[in-house]
Amino acid sequence: MLLEKDVKIGTRTSVMQGFAVAPADCISAPSIIFYMDAPGYREELRNMARRIAKAGYFCIIPDMYY
Repeated sequence: MLLEKDVKIGTRTSVMQGFAVAPADCISAPSIIFYMDAPGYREELRNMARRIAKAGYFCIIPDMYY
């Protein structure tokens, strides 16, 4: 089971959207910042982050086009 949430990430000028996912049974998981590619923030990247989380990592995807 995974814990996932849409998050808001504070920046110097505003707030950017993001997605965070982690294993539910992991209290302290190694962290990964998963940067999007040129097509942008989309469901396919969320699915990739879910696969990373299933391997035991906390993964966050910032929307770099905010």
